[in-house]
Amino acid sequence: MQMRRFRAASSKEALVMVRRELGPEALIVQTRRLGEGVYEVVAVIDNEESISVSNGLSAPSASVVGRIEEEMREIKELLLSISLKSGGEGEALTVLKRQMLANGLGSALTLGLLAKACKKDGAIRKGGSGGEEMVHLREVVRGEIREKIRVLDPLKDGRVISFIGPTGAGKTTTIAKLAATSVMKKKKRVALLTMDTLRIGAPEQLKTYARIMGVPVGVAATTAELAAFLKIHSDKDLILIDTPGKNVRRSDYIRELQEMTAITPELRFNLVLSIRDRDESLNESVKGLSSLPVEAITFTKLDESSSFGQMLGVSTLADKPISYLGTGQRVPGDLLAATKKEVLRYLMPA
Repeated sequence: MQMRRFRAASSKEALVMVRRELGPEALIVQTRRLGEGVYEVVAVIDNEESISVSNGLSAPSASVVGRIEEEMREIKELLLSISLKSGGEGEALTVLKRQMLANGLGSALTLGLLAKACKKDGAIRKGGSGGEEMVHLREVVRGEIREKIRVLDPLKDGRVISFIGPTGAGKTTTIAKLAATSVMKKKKRVALLTMDTLRIGAPEQLKTYARIMGVPVGVAATTAELAAFLKIHSDKDLILIDTPGKNVRRSDYIRELQEMTAITPELRFNLVLSIRDRDESLNESVKGLSSLPVEAITFTKLDESSSFGQMLGVSTLADKPISYLGTGQRVPGDLLAATKKEVLRYLMPA
C-alpha cells in the first residue's frame, strides 16, 4: 500500500493531482487546510507488486498471504471510515495512532488494529468527551492487540533446542539464563553445546557459564560432532545449542542449519532477535530463515530500547509465537517467559 500527500491552492486542485498520479482507485484518507491558499489531500493506493523469491528468500505461505490480504481489507475499511467523517480523524484516534507508531508498531499493523477496534460497537462514540473516547478506544485496541499476541514456552515440551539469529542478538546469554533457571530452579539435567567456532572467545564464554553451573559443555564444528554429543547426553532433560551468527542470505549458512535438523527429530529452532535492530534487519532475519522449522522467537535487549511494537510486527510477519523477553545481562535473571499479559505490557501499557 502506498500513501501520498498532495498540496495545492485548493482542495479541488489537490484531488485532481491525486486522480492524475494515482488513478481513480485511490482512496482519499484526509482533506485539510494547512493555511491561507494551501490545502492537503492524503490518499492511498495498493501497490500491485509481486513478491520476489530471489536471493534465497522463500515466498510467504498461503495462510500468511491470506492474513495480509485480510489486514489490507481492514485497513481500507478504517481509511474509508476516516475519510467519511466530517472532521477527519477524531482526536482520540489521532493521538492513539501517533502513540502506537512511536512505540514501533508499523503503519500497516497500527491501521489494521485500529480498523478492528473501529468495527467494534461503540469504539468511537460521537458526542463523548475526548478523554472518555480515548480511554474507551484505548481499551478496545488493547483487546485487539492481546488477541493478536501469540506465545509459546519451548522448554515445556522441548528437549533439544538450537538458538539461531544474527551476531550480537544475545544467543549465548539467553542460553546461559535458561540453563541456570533449569538447573537451579527446576532441577533439570542440562547439557550445553556451542557450534560457534568462528567468533573469538565464544566457546570459552559458554564453558565459563557451564563451569559455574556445573553442567557438561561441548564444542562441535560439524553435524557429525553434533550427533556424537547428542548421543553421549541422551540422558539429559535439556540440551541447549549455541550457533554462530551469520548473514541469513548465505545459502551455505541455511544449508548448515537444515543439516542439523536431519540429526534428530527432537531438534527445535528458537530465533533470537535484538529489539534494538532496525525493522529492516529484523524482517530480513525472519524472511531469510523462513525455510527453517523455527518454533518461536526470543526478543532481547528490551532494557536498551524505547520502542517495542517491533515484537508484534515481526511475530506476525514470521507467523511465529514469542517465547522469551530478554531484559538485561544478569545470569540468571533478566529473562521473562513471554505471556500475553507481559508482552501486552510492552506493546501498550494499561
